Amino acid sequence: MPAESTRSISLQHWCAYVLGMVFFLYAFIQRVAPSVMTDELMHDFRVGATRLGILSGTYFATYALLQMPIGLLIDRYGARRLLSAAAALACLASIGFAASDSLTMATFYRAMTGATVAFAFVGTLSILSLNFPPRLFNTLAGVLQTMGMAGALVGQAPLRWLIEQRGWQQVFRDLGWMAALLALALFFAVPRRKKNNQSSGTEQDSGASQVETSQQQKNGSADKPSLTASLGQVVSNPQSWYCALFGFGMAAPMLAFAGLWAIPWARSTYGIPPTQAAGIVSLLFLGWGIAAPIAGWFADASGKRKLIEVAGALLALIALSLLIYIPGWSLRSMSILFFLTGCGGSTMILLFSSIRRVNSDKNSAAAMGFANMFVVGAGGILQAVIGWLLDRNDVQLSAGIPEYTAAHFQSALLILIGTSVLALISALLIRESYPQAHTA
Repeated sequence: MPAESTRSISLQHWCAYVLGMVFFLYAFIQRVAPSVMTDELMHDFRVGATRLGILSGTYFATYALLQMPIGLLIDRYGARRLLSAAAALACLASIGFAASDSLTMATFYRAMTGATVAFAFVGTLSILSLNFPPRLFNTLAGVLQTMGMAGALVGQAPLRWLIEQRGWQQVFRDLGWMAALLALALFFAVPRRKKNNQSSGTEQDSGASQVETSQQQKNGSADKPSLTASLGQVVSNPQSWYCALFGFGMAAPMLAFAGLWAIPWARSTYGIPPTQAAGIVSLLFLGWGIAAPIAGWFADASGKRKLIEVAGALLALIALSLLIYIPGWSLRSMSILFFLTGCGGSTMILLFSSIRRVNSDKNSAAAMGFANMFVVGAGGILQAVIGWLLDRNDVQLSAGIPEYTAAHFQSALLILIGTSVLALISALLIRESYPQAHTA
């Protein structure tokens, strides 16, 4: 039996995992926040759907572009200082966004927010990969995804209520101070790194030294691969691309639709006020949050990740198609379809286990960063594209705010059906692999 499977888990490692989950929850609040204040942002910065999509999407652009570098850096230097520094900078980004008096400033600080919280997910997955038994990876990654969905839920109706009470600028200042407290907690509570005696001064994460040393002895070398070598090995693997495209297609309904355009869609199509629309849309995030750990647990128990990935992609495609292109749903039926779309999409979390197992152990964080670049990139690209497709129509203004019709949304959201089909095809191409075959 590989040593990994009997690895003990210390209280410090649990603390690191929990704090990583809190950081990911915070990232999701920031991620979906623009969806509940589209009118305020359009009014204050005097923009239409295209520019609003770009403003919101810059978060995803910087988040996605940094995933590979972050994975490579965490593979090389560990998570503690990187996560705490990122949270501290997230504080400055959120307060700067609140103080923005121009679209240019707001876009810069929105991009900075994405760049800083980009460390949360891959950093926490790295903590799991290094310090927890492989048999728990899917389950705990699913719990991590649930924590993110909890942040998305907070970022819907509750955040909308706070914005109505305090104004969006004050809410973002408060979010900034929350990040500052999180930075302190990460710095002092996440385990310090220990020196690895087999390498000249290079440090290893606490709890991972013996596993790394064992791997180095088997490989006959104490040197880590260069950053470019790790990148090349991941990118040259076709299976890495299938996993990444699966993630792109599965994340699109959550990040591009529920993350920005679902509330305006619900208002235009069904005449629902913003707070009620936010409550209904949040059921997509609830579906993700409930189903993700269940999918992870079932994958760990059965070893049949591919079957779950294919089933999830099919469910998300059917539910989303019915939701957008079959009119006249009751509020209850619409709520159920949002929930089922989230349940199907939640199986996306399994791709991180899949991409780890089709790549070398020494490149695990880099591989997960590569996949997450595509996952989050779905939001950055498609939020702006959907906004551009909406603005191609003859749009009327009401109190300085563009009014998009149900027909406008049906045309623009067709791209989400295409990405859902892409996810299904990619899931069919992913090679099934089993935990017992993946050892150091």
